Amino acid sequence: MAFTNKSDLLTAVQTWMHRSNLSGQAADFLTLAEAQLNRRLNMIEMDQSLTGTQSNRRIDITSYNVSKVIGVWNTYYDGDDVNIPIRPDGSFAYSDQDGVPRKVATDGANDYLDFDCPLLEAYTFRMRYRGRFALANDEDTNQLLTDHPDVYLLACMVWGNIYTRNDKRLATLAGALEKFVNEAQHYNSLRFRSDRIVDPGLMAVGGGRGYNINSDQ
Repeated sequence: MAFTNKSDLLTAVQTWMHRSNLSGQAADFLTLAEAQLNRRLNMIEMDQSLTGTQSNRRIDITSYNVSKVIGVWNTYYDGDDVNIPIRPDGSFAYSDQDGVPRKVATDGANDYLDFDCPLLEAYTFRMRYRGRFALANDEDTNQLLTDHPDVYLLACMVWGNIYTRNDKRLATLAGALEKFVNEAQHYNSLRFRSDRIVDPGLMAVGGGRGYNINSDQ
């Protein structure tokens, strides 16, 4: 069967394991698989439009499952986007006076953007970030599942066979997963470099908009 979303993936895990009694555990396999994949692979880089609130310095970004904020640009004014440097939290002074933000930090969990001052206007921003694989946190699909369903399925099945103590099959699956993860890294690093070359204009205003699942980035 084809699987392009979380529900299909969980069903496929049981089908490929030839077990119909793992519906309750399949979600656990996915949680553990994504923990491993987030350590091994970098999620795609994405751009997200954000709108701030006047007289508030903070924007909530929890819904985007952010692993790392790469860049933030003020897009409120006509013309080129204005880059807002990202600085470590606590490394600059915060003003109580409404103004145009000049610096931004993220909290430790990457749940918020914190600007150096409350916003003078309801400014619009573009945030470039790298996300986490988060099907286990109620996302329905993501680019890794679309491009590399074999990686997702194998990662879940490895944990499934740990659970069922099928050591003989586990060794085969773990070896296949290692191979497919390496192939995914190579495939996506090539595509990322190609996208950056084809679209140099975007680099001038904050980077290309290609995908990146590359452990070296």
